[in-house]
Amino acid sequence: EVLPQTARIQVVEGRFAGARAQLERQPDAWQLRSEIGGGTITGPLRLQPVRGAGWRLNGELATSNVEVSALTAPSRTLTGKLDARTPLQAEFTDPAALADVLRSQTRFTVRNALLQGIDLAAAVRTLGVSREGNTQLDTLTGQVATQGRVIQLTNLVASSGMLSANGNVTLAGVRTLSGKGTGSVGQVVGVPLAVGGTID
Repeated sequence: EVLPQTARIQVVEGRFAGARAQLERQPDAWQLRSEIGGGTITGPLRLQPVRGAGWRLNGELATSNVEVSALTAPSRTLTGKLDARTPLQAEFTDPAALADVLRSQTRFTVRNALLQGIDLAAAVRTLGVSREGNTQLDTLTGQVATQGRVIQLTNLVASSGMLSANGNVTLAGVRTLSGKGTGSVGQVVGVPLAVGGTID
């Protein structure tokens, strides 16, 4: 048996500086508890050998009250408090390839979100003529599916007062964004939205 009973990690430099994580081995899984962005990510991780060669990783993570920009640093395009549930799985032989084979599904809510760089209400009201500024949101909800390094955000719903918007976005390659949606403000409803650019 070469797998550890416990592991502790503290990030001292880089984009996740200050984050901490602890793994403790239980009879049927390792229990993860990590602290990042003022909140926690917790849950079981199971690593099992696959017949022949390689490993299978399964997990069920709960994210609670994490500042979302702590996960996207150095970008602070979106800020707010994140709550999420994430089942994940991967099969691999080389741990270095884990990022390329990991699959996950996340349902999330960001509370008191601030989207910087665009005023969605102004964009909807002016049919895209005016876009600059920021958007304060009561909530941003949706689902995130990852397949290796490709990320798809679906069923996105942004709401704040008279403003509502929804859509789907794909993130691929060098942090490139593409997607479509619709937005409404008061009497102006169903305005089509196109999302493009990079995550920065």
